[in-house]
Parts: sequence; C-alpha cells; structure tokens
Amino acid sequence: MTTKRVTMIKLKEILRLKFEAQLSLRQIASCLGLSVGVISKYLQRAQAAGLGWPLPEGMTEVQLQDVLQPPRKQADAVPIAEPDFDTMEDELKTKGMTRQLLWEEYAASNPDNHYSYSRYTVLFKRWRRKQQLDAPAASGWRKAVHRLLRANPVRGES
Repeated sequence: MTTKRVTMIKLKEILRLKFEAQLSLRQIASCLGLSVGVISKYLQRAQAAGLGWPLPEGMTEVQLQDVLQPPRKQADAVPIAEPDFDTMEDELKTKGMTRQLLWEEYAASNPDNHYSYSRYTVLFKRWRRKQQLDAPAASGWRKAVHRLLRANPVRGES
C-alpha cells in the first residue's frame, strides 16, 4: 500500500511551525491535518540534515525534497515459496489435519519467504475453486445429459 507524499508547502510549514512558532508536534499535526508520527518523521530527517527555519540560502525545493523525502527503496524481490496445494488437498482428507497445521508446516519449511496464514488460505480456496471449475462433475454432469437425452431423444433422418 502506498501513501500520499506530503506536499512541499506542508513540509515547509512543518519546519516553520516547529522552529519559528515553537509549536509542539501535536499542535503542528492538528494545524496541518497530519499525524504526529508524520510530523515526527520529517522533523527527525530535518534534524539529521541540520535543517532549521529559515531554510539555508540557496536551498531549492528539489534539494529539500531529497533531504526530507528520499526516494523509496525497492524491497529486495525475494520470491515467496509457493505452497503445494495438490498435496495439501490430499493431506486435508486425513483425520485431524487442518489448514492451520499445514500452514505451520509450510511456514516452518520456508521461514524467510512464506505467505501469511490468511493469504495462504485465500490462495488455497481460489485454487480449490479453480480445480472444481476445471474438472467436469463426473456423475452430476453425465446424469443431467442422460436425463435430457431420455426426455428428448434425438431422431435420426432416414
């Protein structure tokens, strides 16, 4: 989930309200409609960069943005281990086996790259639904066809 970036006007206002007006974090948050955590984050970044109010001469908005809103780091794309739903389906047929137990085994075998339990169950339910849609209903489908053929026999032309 991505969050909206704080505008440059609000970034400057955070610094001005803190250093010139001497307001508290809560007061600044209330004035700007931001959370206390966001205000704290930007003030910590400003302090680490040695920024105060007024801004240093010649500091452009681009430079200020680079200091207060550095580019987001891309998370290392570690592929998530895919569960074996075929085996899971078979194991669920044994007495006492639950999705929770199967997920715990899956998570233990893939400690650094596994799905959360809720995501695991959603994926399993989707997989199961797809399996049911892909496989024709052996007895129900055939019975329906035979019933239709008996009720409306196809007459061949002679």
